[in-house]
Amino acid sequence: ISKLLEDWYARPFGQAAFQQTSGSVRKSLEHVFGYYLVQLGLARNMPLFLDSTIPTRILISSARGELADLVANFEELPIASDSTDAVIGHHFLEFSGQPHRTLREIHRILTPQGHLVLIGFNPYSLSGIGHLGLKLSGANLWKRWSPISLMRLKDWLHLLGFDIIEHETLCHIPEIGSGNFRHVLANLENIIKRTKLPVGGLFVIHAIKSNSKLILRNPESV
Repeated sequence: ISKLLEDWYARPFGQAAFQQTSGSVRKSLEHVFGYYLVQLGLARNMPLFLDSTIPTRILISSARGELADLVANFEELPIASDSTDAVIGHHFLEFSGQPHRTLREIHRILTPQGHLVLIGFNPYSLSGIGHLGLKLSGANLWKRWSPISLMRLKDWLHLLGFDIIEHETLCHIPEIGSGNFRHVLANLENIIKRTKLPVGGLFVIHAIKSNSKLILRNPESV
């Protein structure tokens, strides 16, 4: 999965997606301070924390890689409870067999009022429809994709005791075409951004761990 996801991001539209994602994460964490930041992700060479002012930043992946600082099981993180000031989750919930358990682990390691930024593929988008088609056809990466909608993920986070700060979708129009056609698509992208329609190919959610007691209801019931 790690190699397949990295190959997707190595393509032109993947590179554009990563650039937009980096900007969104930078904005979310711009005023977040502390001592420890953890990024969880299947991609082993895509740190999204380079602009963070938090001094200790750790990239954790499920497979060995050049930039991965630690290889670990996302469902059982080797990190102390209430110790991490910020967590970035980059495309791991939607390829996980136990996304709810992973979210509970993130909640456990975050400090009270710790920040969480989650990035995922949006199934309710033009590219999401294409990914669903590839999933049905058995394409290597997408057959293992278990899409999670923005609304569903927001419900899970609320049930676990997170407050949603903001959310947005990115990459509304695929990077295709050239000349006048590309110009028309770029204008359409700007219109969609201004209207804030949640139809981009990727979503970014910024949430904070609440001080209130963890709600014990199982998010799988949502």
